[in-house]
Amino acid sequence: MAVSKELLKVILQRTQENKIDWSPLSSGGFVARIGGSSIAIDQMAGAKFYSLRITNEKNMVIESISTLEESDPEQYVAAIYELARRQALKIDETILSLKSALDNL
Repeated sequence: MAVSKELLKVILQRTQENKIDWSPLSSGGFVARIGGSSIAIDQMAGAKFYSLRITNEKNMVIESISTLEESDPEQYVAAIYELARRQALKIDETILSLKSALDNL
C-alpha cells in the first residue's frame, strides 16, 4: 500500500518546520524516528528515483512509496528527500561556516 498524499504533505511540512530530526542512514538515505515508528527515504545513486518507507516499532515496513509508482506525489517525495539530506548532513551550517572561514582569510 502506498503512503497517502496527505501524509506526504504532513511529513514535508514538519520537515520544513525542522520538527523532524533526520539522520544519515546510508550514503543515499536518511531516517527519522518518530515515537516507535520511523520514516526512511532513499535516492538511487545517479537517478531521480526516490523511495520512502514507514516502519513500525518492530522495524517492519508498513507503508511505502517510490517515485516510479505514482507521478503526483513524486514532487513531495523528492522535496522531503532534499530537505532530509540538507538537515541530516547539516549542509546549510557547513556552507555558512565555510563562508565565514573564507571571509576571514
